[in-house]
Amino acid sequence: MKNSILIAAFFLFGVLNSNARSLISTFGGNGFKSVYYSKLSAILLEELNERQSEIDKLKNDFRKKFEFQEKVIIELTRVVSFPD
Repeated sequence: MKNSILIAAFFLFGVLNSNARSLISTFGGNGFKSVYYSKLSAILLEELNERQSEIDKLKNDFRKKFEFQEKVIIELTRVVSFPD
């Protein structure tokens, strides 16, 4: 059960990279896997921080575009006069 939750967390946070592989070890020749849960928190926290940085950048980009459009609309309404 714990391993299936861990795999779901990996997909959720996009951690399927070298960091995720460092959390899993294989025992001998029998193929059994084990997970280093003690390392998991640090890796997930790092991934969350990266995602938050991406979100902040996208929000900033959106805000800049919105402010630009707002300025264009204000300028257009100033330049174009509508008859009463």
